[in-house]
Amino acid sequence: MINSFGAAQSGLRASQEQLEAIMNNIANANNENYSKRVSSLSEIRPLGDLVGRGVRLESVNRMIDLSLKGHLQSSISSNGYASQKSEILSSIENIFGELDTRGLSDALDEFYSALEDYKDNPAVNKSLFVSKINNLVSKFNSMHRDISEVREKIHTKAISVVKQVNSIFDQIAQINADLNSSESLATTNFLLDKRDGLEKELSQYIDIDISNQLPSKANIYTISNNGNTLLNGESKSGVFSLKDESFLQQDRYISQTGGESSLKNMKSLTYIHNGSTQVSIAIGDTYDGDVVDSGNMLELFAKKINANKQISSQVTAYVGEHIEDKNGVKTTNILSDYLTIESNFPNSFRGVVQAVNYGDTKQIIEKNATLSQVAGKSSSVQFIDGDIQLTNSALGVLSENLNLKASNNQIQEYKNKLDDIAYTFINNTNGYSLKDGVYKYGTANSLNESNYKYIGLFEGSNAHSIAFRSESLDALEGDDLEYLSRTREYETNGLNIEDALSSIKKQISSQTQEAKNQKNNTSQTQEALKSDYAKIVSVNKDDEMINLIKVQAAYQANAKAIQSINDMLQVLLSIKQ
Repeated sequence: MINSFGAAQSGLRASQEQLEAIMNNIANANNENYSKRVSSLSEIRPLGDLVGRGVRLESVNRMIDLSLKGHLQSSISSNGYASQKSEILSSIENIFGELDTRGLSDALDEFYSALEDYKDNPAVNKSLFVSKINNLVSKFNSMHRDISEVREKIHTKAISVVKQVNSIFDQIAQINADLNSSESLATTNFLLDKRDGLEKELSQYIDIDISNQLPSKANIYTISNNGNTLLNGESKSGVFSLKDESFLQQDRYISQTGGESSLKNMKSLTYIHNGSTQVSIAIGDTYDGDVVDSGNMLELFAKKINANKQISSQVTAYVGEHIEDKNGVKTTNILSDYLTIESNFPNSFRGVVQAVNYGDTKQIIEKNATLSQVAGKSSSVQFIDGDIQLTNSALGVLSENLNLKASNNQIQEYKNKLDDIAYTFINNTNGYSLKDGVYKYGTANSLNESNYKYIGLFEGSNAHSIAFRSESLDALEGDDLEYLSRTREYETNGLNIEDALSSIKKQISSQTQEAKNQKNNTSQTQEALKSDYAKIVSVNKDDEMINLIKVQAAYQANAKAIQSINDMLQVLLSIKQ
């Protein structure tokens, strides 16, 4: 009978401990980072031939599904990527979308309309034309500035995110250290909940893979990204940082395969800088004491470009691959025989080469856009002093839109598109040739024509530097104004300037909508996985109330058993007396 008393007493104790677990679940029902606790009971091992010694609380375990948890974390990263991408593209779309109805399209339309009025009566309509010119220039400048501001905003955000990511890793490493020294199951569960919350927060910024066969053993816990171990147990592999650099523009005149110069086998070459200044060289010329031939043509061409004070104040020409070591010393690889034009400052410029081959055919040779380098600020996320590939994550989107060398840098892509529009406009309105009623449009196409006419109404090389040369306006004649009027319909690559702008607006609108759709899809996936995961790990108050009733009933039954045993003992004692 005494053994029965002990069994009932163990039932009371187990019910009390179960009750504590249930009440802790109910108290944390609204805690998103809490995994509900489930009590496990086991029979106390019998001694000898006894029926049993009662029950004990074996453990209080966290509900967890590691596979579903991994899918949820991946969906959080995907949604972070889509959300950040949608935010950046929406900002760019607002710049090109001209929601205020006073955008670049309107400025171009007003410029050409005012030009027609100026053609009819220059004296009366000059002030209106000048105001529309200044408005157009201002619109180009402000759009370029707005795109630059988008970059600065995400640069500031990237600094904040990198700092937060490092902080999260510090916290996880400390939790792992605490787990390794924890001797309490309750403390272990508490620390694991806290670590789960930090993993979820980390997934908002970077895509992580977690290897964690035994959750309570931090010494076999790792976080990695694309095969790179970021944290192992309580030891971080390194820290994240944002590396900022400034690049000089380098225009490389090299074949698409990168194997040889794109200026080979030419009879003459003319470099046109920013649509106006030119330097020419031809086979048979004498320059710097040497007769130009096919072997030394590029070398002498570079020398002649560098001898032009106006051009050399902005850029430097050289033949070969220009390499800068860690001390800033530049050397030239003479095995590379292509022409490179490099800016002297981190500013952009525009240059093309007009070439004439041995068949006397003229052609415009552009730089190799793939192998050339644009000017500007560039930032990349580093880990242990090296670039890290962050895909499918918010920090990955920030990094690729800050890195000038990233193929998915959409801020730079649309800045280049805007600059292309501005440069095309500058070049087309800079000069022309007219022969037998046929116009050759733009400086690059007509510079070497005997009847070339320089207008120079605008100067600059991109949307940032475009400026109105007011002194050139009064020198314009009837043919000049007629030519300027015709530039509205002149097509480059099958599109006139207004159609080209419209095409850009359609493209950014399409990409933005696609990003928004991706954001909605990843958000729905995340919410679905979150709901499924919550069904496993979150507290259901109805279930807990049912468990509470069960525990209460068990407690009352064991208390009743103790009371019954006590009554029986009292009867036995009275009989003995």
